[in-house]
Amino acid sequence: MFNPEIVFRPTNYPNEGYRCFLEFGHYPNGNLAISLVDVIHSSPVAKATVNIEGVKLASNEVCIKDYSENAGMLMALQAAGVIDRVVDVVQSDHVDVPVVQLTDNVMEIVETIDGFNNLRGVENHVV
Repeated sequence: MFNPEIVFRPTNYPNEGYRCFLEFGHYPNGNLAISLVDVIHSSPVAKATVNIEGVKLASNEVCIKDYSENAGMLMALQAAGVIDRVVDVVQSDHVDVPVVQLTDNVMEIVETIDGFNNLRGVENHVV
């Protein structure tokens, strides 16, 4: 199964870089959430997504937090093959937030995790 390793180098901190894996969850409204976790220490690095009230997303879409300390996130996810394409840009608190469609490979991982959690009777992790 496709399991991308992300190399995230925040553009605001060019001397820092993190090797990460993706962690998936859901926001309270059901939208998909993605976090980056350090490969070596299993510690949280960044939340790759942001939940924007009122923005309707398809099940394979997320809003990428590509500003502030997360500047460079969109490029890192694109380079790792996580994002298929940018489908829209919405505004939130004076910043443009890209709405992206995730690749089929990533959606396969999400569906596998959600299915496994349902079998175990565990609610999907809420971020």
